[in-house]
Amino acid sequence: MKNPRTYSEIKRVLNYIKARQQPGDILYIYQRGIYQFEYYAEKYGYQEGDYIIGVDDLDEYDGKKLSIAEIARYKKDLDRLRGNKRVWLLFSHNHIPAERRFFKAYLKEIGLRIDRFVKKGSYVVLVLYDLSYKNDGEIMSKTFGVAQLRDDLNRYRYRIIT
Repeated sequence: MKNPRTYSEIKRVLNYIKARQQPGDILYIYQRGIYQFEYYAEKYGYQEGDYIIGVDDLDEYDGKKLSIAEIARYKKDLDRLRGNKRVWLLFSHNHIPAERRFFKAYLKEIGLRIDRFVKKGSYVVLVLYDLSYKNDGEIMSKTFGVAQLRDDLNRYRYRIIT
């Protein structure tokens, strides 16, 4: 192939992480990129336990919309990472706009972005967040019932699926 498509190529991203990763850093792999990451993991020195695979969000709307159930699972998944000073989040195959908007908005609420690496023209994004950051208690005190999730959907401009 003269110009192969590399929409989801992660080798450059893994090189970026390896050059900057510090002891104690957490590496979170967005669930749609699991196979791609695991293919390269050993080649880049990662072993099981060196990284966290994100929650599997698949439901009947997968790939089309973002449901209330998916938002709840994603919030719970990201909330497990709170309290950590350096969390790398690797998003690959994250081609669903509603999911991208959700992750960006929610991470902004619960943490402070330190670094970002994007391969232009691809669906691969790497961000480093300080999730030890506390947002004056507002987020920490929220309860995530259905009513709250509906409010979140509206706030993040998502189409509500019932």
